[in-house]
Amino acid sequence: MQKIKVVHIITKMELGGAQQNTLFTVSNLNPQKYEIYLLTGPDGELMDEAKKFKGLFIVKDLNREIRPFKDINAFFQIVKILKKLKAKNQGLHPLLSIPTVQKQAYSADGPQKQPA
Repeated sequence: MQKIKVVHIITKMELGGAQQNTLFTVSNLNPQKYEIYLLTGPDGELMDEAKKFKGLFIVKDLNREIRPFKDINAFFQIVKILKKLKAKNQGLHPLLSIPTVQKQAYSADGPQKQPA
């Protein structure tokens, strides 16, 4: 059976609920069933914990602040990593659109299908 690829993307490994939840999830998914990856920016209090994870990719230009040139670079860095991983289905933020992949957005209201 082929493993299901799971890719978590989070801007910064700061001390917060989303980051702790992400670290818990990537650390506790069954590696027999899932191929698990974490993409994050280079900063944050939880970075040492994240570096223990073997599926970690640090996206050097990914950050929370709005910086148009770094945001564009981060976008292309993420796309390059996703292509390298041959990721086919991602749960993406509704504002992120990558035309060559199937998308499903997640929000507080649950999954929402997005047009390809």
